[in-house]
Amino acid sequence: MSVHVIHGRNAVDIEDRVAELLSSDDPQGLNTSTLSIESADISDVRAAVTTPGFFGAARMVLIQGIPGIDKSPRIEWDDLADCLRQQQPTTTTVLATYQKIPANRRILKAAKQEGWEVELHDLIFGPPLVQWVESRAGTFGAAIDQRASRELLDRLFPTAWQREDRWNPQSINMRQLATEIEKLAAGSANGTITQEMVAHLVADRSGVTAFKLNDETFEGKTAAALKELDNVLANGDAPERVVGQIGYQPLVLHAAGYVQRYGPDAVAEAAGVSSGQLKATVGRKSAWRNRPGLSRAIESLRHGEWLVKTGRARGTDAVLVPLVAEIAEGFDS
Repeated sequence: MSVHVIHGRNAVDIEDRVAELLSSDDPQGLNTSTLSIESADISDVRAAVTTPGFFGAARMVLIQGIPGIDKSPRIEWDDLADCLRQQQPTTTTVLATYQKIPANRRILKAAKQEGWEVELHDLIFGPPLVQWVESRAGTFGAAIDQRASRELLDRLFPTAWQREDRWNPQSINMRQLATEIEKLAAGSANGTITQEMVAHLVADRSGVTAFKLNDETFEGKTAAALKELDNVLANGDAPERVVGQIGYQPLVLHAAGYVQRYGPDAVAEAAGVSSGQLKATVGRKSAWRNRPGLSRAIESLRHGEWLVKTGRARGTDAVLVPLVAEIAEGFDS
């Protein structure tokens, strides 16, 4: 009898690991049951984990979602835990969620007490994500070097892939990334994905032009910035994502001040920013020379985060408009 708890925000790795576990003892899927806690009730779970496999064979049970972590209208965690303690000796149950389970949740305490296996497959950033891209390309029979990997990440997640964004914790879409890698692998003539190929085939979301809000804000154009903010929100962008986008810009501006001395590629790698956006910032924008404005912007962002985190503001949307106005006015002065 074994129980595996698989959790985290890396949907691709979770799905790969779940498939590996299910096929290990039941490759044909003849003795595998799949349940979702959104639709199943506790009697369904009990029947699945207490029913022996055919002719004494190993049985696999996949439960998608975990009560208390995912929405579960019919199943309580205590009832589920009790069922798992009654499961057949030849049964393996896999609990999988696309959420990262907080350390203080009861499921992790129960897993430690019961000897269940717990695996975290969370989002990764920076150099480990570059390595993940290279490894993923290998699963499709292709090779991709570091320059091409970074080009791909810069295009898909320009303000997100280098480090985790506290305002936008779901910043990396691993399924989207895996799909793009698969497309590139299929389109590679000799099994090699080059930087030039990525630049030609992958739409550039790095957005020097896409981030018009940042342009207006950090050039001190308050009225234009607020108008663009209204457009961005009207298009459905989450306030947390917008703040994350704005919060990335001071890092780019600060790094731009070192480009002349060390070169754009070296500075981009050291600072963990998009090389393309850094080059464009130096060549097209003047905000990076406004050090007082930059300092005020950083302080405004810190204050906005403090208001949200301490509950003094009802949410990110409540601080967004004054934050943009304050930063823009700081660059206008």
